[in-house]
Amino acid sequence: MAARFLKLNCFLIFFTCCLWFFYFQFKTVHIDQEQLFMIKQGTPAYKVVNQLYDDKIISHKYFANILIKFDFVARNIKPGCYHLTNTDDLYSIFFKFISGDAQKMVFKIIPGFNAEDVKSLIVKHTKINNDHPVIKEGSYYPDSYFYDLNQPVSQILHSAEESMNNKVNYYWKNRLLGLPLHSPNDLIIVASLIEKESSDPNERKKIARVIYNRLDQKIPLQFCSSILYILKENRPLKFSDLKIESPYNTYRHKGLPPSPISYPDESSLEAAAFPDDGDQIYFVLQPNGDHFFTNDFEQHKKNKHRTKEN
Repeated sequence: MAARFLKLNCFLIFFTCCLWFFYFQFKTVHIDQEQLFMIKQGTPAYKVVNQLYDDKIISHKYFANILIKFDFVARNIKPGCYHLTNTDDLYSIFFKFISGDAQKMVFKIIPGFNAEDVKSLIVKHTKINNDHPVIKEGSYYPDSYFYDLNQPVSQILHSAEESMNNKVNYYWKNRLLGLPLHSPNDLIIVASLIEKESSDPNERKKIARVIYNRLDQKIPLQFCSSILYILKENRPLKFSDLKIESPYNTYRHKGLPPSPISYPDESSLEAAAFPDDGDQIYFVLQPNGDHFFTNDFEQHKKNKHRTKEN
């Protein structure tokens, strides 16, 4: 009888301890609103607990320290940026840390960006591992690239470069025959000019035709976007800007610039590969963002005058 009574007491004590443990395990977590919690590479388990406490995510360290006593927990906490919510308890938080259920960060290259823009983007992404790769102009396809905490930026750019190569190879192999292009890089250069001259997919093929007509006729392209690329700023151009000595000055030098001036999207690549038919060699921007196209210089002057009047 005494033995049965002792067993019952032990069971009740054990059951009470379990209830106490799980109650305080839930009560120890205080997350009023969703937040991100970052664990850096190489952070030991005890520092993770300290960080949770310092950030007021847990009200005391006792139960968290019990959890990390288990080697499986302590050895398998993974670096990352974790999304914590007010439904999380201590168990679910550490389950996220162990399973590596971290939030992906986004590295977004916008169409029309150039190498300087990508360099600035890298600086802004403080959770990325900047292993200082050489930034290539025109080589990265503009898109959103997801990455993990401390992932080398060279890996992200490698993915962007592969994406661009795949698209360029397709359009190069299937391009309209007879275009004055000598290499896939020429296709990117033309697409990069188109990208900066118009955001309207319906006009890009017309602009591509202007480029090819001017190249065929040995006429300087005279694209304002090439001057803005030299200046590295977006402002109204002065007449003196058109005289800048640079291989990128398409007012002074015939042919294409020596390299792309932006990262073109697929619409610009398609326009470069499949331009519209036509003999237009002039175009001017209207106030509404559209362009007037013509093959006649006198008409071009009228179009420019009409644009200034508006």
